[in-house]
Amino acid sequence: MILGNICTAFLTKKLSIRTAILVSNMANLTISFGILFSDYSLILFGAFGSAFFMGIINPKLQELFFKQVPEDKMGAIESGLGFLITCIGSLLSMFMVFIATQHTELSAYLSMGILVFSSFLLVRIKSDV
Repeated sequence: MILGNICTAFLTKKLSIRTAILVSNMANLTISFGILFSDYSLILFGAFGSAFFMGIINPKLQELFFKQVPEDKMGAIESGLGFLITCIGSLLSMFMVFIATQHTELSAYLSMGILVFSSFLLVRIKSDV
């Protein structure tokens, strides 16, 4: 994420939020394939790609939100947005591990597929608006 934040100034004009979200989702899919095939290098590559593009997406999303938010509510919105961006991803990944250990690997892949599909739908809805 730190490397993505450093590269944000360079990639701001070259990479749209939509493209960064799609590449981040593809990195998450790479992690899933790495788990499926038990290939640790693929998991590491996917985790690096996901963290890198989340570092790029985070400042862009904060800029978009702060253009919409009044000044007196910026503190609460910033803390909530920081929570969502940093904690929800780790909580969801822990939830996937819980599902995989308590149930079957197939249910973990199914729930990961639902998350990826819903994020692609959200990107499509955003591009249609």
